[in-house]
Amino acid sequence: MNLPGGNLNSASAQTLTTLVSLNGINGSQPRAGLVQGRDGNFYGTTTDGGGSTACFGSGCGTIFRMTPTGILTTLVRFNSINGNGPEAELVEGSDGNFYGTTTYGGSSTVCGTDPMTGIPLGCGTVFRMTPSGTLTTLVNFDRTNNGSNPYAGLVQSKDGDFYGTTNAGGLFTCLNFGCGAVFRMTANGTLTTLVYFDSTNSGGYGPSAELAEGSDGNFYGTTGDGGTFADGTVFRMTPSGTLTTLVNFDRTKDGGSPIAALVEGRDGNFYSTTFSGGSSGAGTVYRMTPSGILTTLVNFNRTNGRYPYADLVTGSDGNFYGTTSQGGTPGDGTVYRMTPSGILATLVNFDRTHGAGPYGRLIQGSDGNFYSTTNGGGNSQLGTVFQLSGVITTPTISSFSPTSGPVGTMVILTGTSFIGTTAVQFNGTGATSFMVDSDTQLTATVPSGATTGAITVTTAGGTATSPGTFTVNSGLPFIAFFTPSSGPALTEVKIRGINFTGAIQVKFDTTTARFVVNSSTQITATVPRKATSGKISVTTPSGMTMSNGSFTVLP
Repeated sequence: MNLPGGNLNSASAQTLTTLVSLNGINGSQPRAGLVQGRDGNFYGTTTDGGGSTACFGSGCGTIFRMTPTGILTTLVRFNSINGNGPEAELVEGSDGNFYGTTTYGGSSTVCGTDPMTGIPLGCGTVFRMTPSGTLTTLVNFDRTNNGSNPYAGLVQSKDGDFYGTTNAGGLFTCLNFGCGAVFRMTANGTLTTLVYFDSTNSGGYGPSAELAEGSDGNFYGTTGDGGTFADGTVFRMTPSGTLTTLVNFDRTKDGGSPIAALVEGRDGNFYSTTFSGGSSGAGTVYRMTPSGILTTLVNFNRTNGRYPYADLVTGSDGNFYGTTSQGGTPGDGTVYRMTPSGILATLVNFDRTHGAGPYGRLIQGSDGNFYSTTNGGGNSQLGTVFQLSGVITTPTISSFSPTSGPVGTMVILTGTSFIGTTAVQFNGTGATSFMVDSDTQLTATVPSGATTGAITVTTAGGTATSPGTFTVNSGLPFIAFFTPSSGPALTEVKIRGINFTGAIQVKFDTTTARFVVNSSTQITATVPRKATSGKISVTTPSGMTMSNGSFTVLP
């Protein structure tokens, strides 16, 4: 089933395709997104379903493999003993196996019992699964010693170990369930608890999100409760377990209940969401510096989404993509895109037919499309797996200025969809220096070896070709800028550019000026007594160039 999406000032609309409608036997109610394996297939979990009678409902959950075209194979059916109710994304380890957590199940008997069967629920597990579906339980949580009920998935660090959190358990009591913990685990299942949360001294408790390993080597995470205002926190933890609280959320001011993981942006800041709070109470998107300075970028208002549950993901175009579990039209959740500055556009409004309640994180597949799950909706109303295509748009070039110049000339290109540019070429020669000023403007420097021809801009969405050709004038002088831009007669003006060696004349409008060639890139000229306002020109044996802007002669 296909569902047209919205668009963000784009020439092409997004298309939502339901790849799988879950039916209970193959799993139901997925709350986690997907991971694409090295084999090109997608792997995911369902919280319920699978057919086991050991758990309340239709089963204890499953792990599945899905081809990019939507052929689903159930690899594991949980049975409480080996786990129950996985809620987090899998992670593919460096050894080619998949690692994950189950919120309940395992060998422990101290975390309550199933209300229907009377079977112990278990405190949760950590598991390893081979690509073919052989599952090994690595850790059985026991509430007190190592925590309980891990809602979050794992992250494999650069040191090869896995790091994760438990939502409850540990040495300290919060709401009678324990405050949660942070742990490190080796690939063979040796677990070390690094942090026991305690609302009185750590500032937060009840982490639900996976950790993010920052480029500084520290780990960053969130707690859904606790802190100064009891609305949750953001913390930083060293690899050895020293924890620092960076943000105490105030629900009304900057959102509350941060249950999504942080993602480090290309600018070195961290981005994430709060599940609720903000100006409308429907949740927020925020940016945080590594030192903990927080800026609210988006306040959800139900119309543009409500209650974001999933982590953000950075697209190949440099924008952020995410989901809201409710809101939009008719209210079954949304997929949105947000620029790093906080401009948000709704791409998809879910209806129950095509899925409802997207709790899982999006993933951009190797084909450039986005994939994830919905917790409900679909043919059996038990959830779906979907593909969102047409999101990353092809750039366009509408104009550029100047239209000619020598090597080293700075050229300003105007067009669309420049964010995420990976290459700029002048007639096939790559520019080693370019800057994306905005989604509609890009500045590139004509590279050495460039010849006359078209300019191209390449992004993940494709390649744009300029409507005209740029003429490379080898050896000609070029004025990049001058300062000051105004002044009376006899003012000294610094003219910067290239190929000024051997200059024979400088003019202010039509009046010849006295000048000194300081270097091949700078001339110092004196405004003539009878000069009039106008452009500055420089003439060398190779030719003449004229400034883009005008110098204003003052009385």
